[in-house]
Amino acid sequence: MAAQFEQREKRRWMSRGAQDKDFAPPRRVRDSSTAQSAHDVSLQRIAVLGRTLSSLFFVRELKERLANKAIAVEIALFPAMFDPARSIYTPHAICEFTSSQFWATSGDSHENDRLAALEVAFAERYLHPWLKHGRVTENEKGTDGDGSPPSFSANKGGMFQLLLDFEQELLGKDSGISVVSHSNLQLTQMWYDEITKKWSLYSEFVKGSRQGEWYTAHQVPDSSTFYDHVIMGFDLDPRGARKASFKQLLESALPFTCPVIRCLAPALCASAMTCVVEFGGEDNMNSSRSDACFYGDKGDNLLEVAERLEPSNHSVGRGLRFNGRSSVWNLTATVKWSKTVRSSFNGGWDKRKVEGELVEAFQALSPGRFAGYKGLVPCFHWQGAWPLSTLDNQQPSCIYDAQCSLGYASDAFVFLNVSGVSAVRQLRACNILHPFKSASDLADLVAQRFEGKLHSRLPQRSEWSFRSERIPSLPRELREAFSDTGRTDPLDGLDHTWPTAVQLAKDESLVIRQADSLKKYRKR
Repeated sequence: MAAQFEQREKRRWMSRGAQDKDFAPPRRVRDSSTAQSAHDVSLQRIAVLGRTLSSLFFVRELKERLANKAIAVEIALFPAMFDPARSIYTPHAICEFTSSQFWATSGDSHENDRLAALEVAFAERYLHPWLKHGRVTENEKGTDGDGSPPSFSANKGGMFQLLLDFEQELLGKDSGISVVSHSNLQLTQMWYDEITKKWSLYSEFVKGSRQGEWYTAHQVPDSSTFYDHVIMGFDLDPRGARKASFKQLLESALPFTCPVIRCLAPALCASAMTCVVEFGGEDNMNSSRSDACFYGDKGDNLLEVAERLEPSNHSVGRGLRFNGRSSVWNLTATVKWSKTVRSSFNGGWDKRKVEGELVEAFQALSPGRFAGYKGLVPCFHWQGAWPLSTLDNQQPSCIYDAQCSLGYASDAFVFLNVSGVSAVRQLRACNILHPFKSASDLADLVAQRFEGKLHSRLPQRSEWSFRSERIPSLPRELREAFSDTGRTDPLDGLDHTWPTAVQLAKDESLVIRQADSLKKYRKR
């Protein structure tokens, strides 16, 4: 009973009970003027949220831009953020599809000097060193067509190990710029003080040394630390952080985050059914690597993608437990078929039945190869399965509000078309230049901010378009299929899984002072 009461009280705090007389909102910066004056005002602090490629690329690129400037900068990485839809005692495994292979190409943009230079810069600063040190391996030529670009695989732990290694490389101090990591903290709230122009971050649940031990809320890393800039990095592939966490953080700082939330409304994603299963017997696959098979543009198949999960590549950083299993697959349905099963996130559905249909479809594509199966991760309705929209590549592919120094980078903002490759591969493949471009563009804007230039980047709704529209040869049938959210949402190009963002996008003059879109999930 005591544990249940403790968790209930934490949930009350979690719901930001500013209207509850018994629970005060987080302490504001103006309440800590004494602690603030103790810091060197010449030191600029930047908080970077999420262990994602966009976040880590941003840190590295910003260091490059500030290397020869007489500026004292401390960059604090906060890799972990609380997932508001899950229990604090049972962290949710990252079991959604994650590519084992990636491209690093500007695609058909080689005639664009800036994008071509971006590919060269990425190869020199990242790809070539990764290849040299054995962190990635170039794969054999694929079968997607003569125009298929080279693909690469992350070694020794897969993409999530690559993220961990990348983060470790950034830590330390160099030319007046220090990078620290607070990996033991789970951020849940933040606040901007319009008087001091500072951000404060809060962790309501700080994990203790013993299992199941959690401390109460407090400002992090300590009560005297405030930040001049907050940068968020959210990527769909690999998904090192959950979008629900960013939604919660942004809404906790309303009304100051209204401009950024408004800009995120057209960043559409499709929803699909997915599960993780183990097949009995041998599947005669090469056990040295994972394999992804794409079926989404082949007739009426209900299966979009199937990927074999190798323990060596998928057990790091994802919370998946293989326990010696050797034939584990992630199966994801097409958006079209998923919509026929469940077109919204309301009401119940038969998870076992859907899982069985996914397995049956997969077995039919490989007759006699796979025996009986066992479900490892229950079938679930994946809300943000695939990115549908993109910004214009000619403009900065990021969001930045210079007034409060809040930035947001994501691979969902970029799409570089690659001719000669099947449509499903173009739209579903992981192109690592997507997060690199977004992060680089954001680093440019933040570096200009250090020079006293206040240049915001707040994309308008008119700047967004569907990715499928960027593929000239795509038949209308597939163009429509790859523009479908899989939900019965209004066809207005806005993300209706986030009501706060939709309200703001529909009214440019609207200011929302308090919202909690994920409140209903916290009763779990």
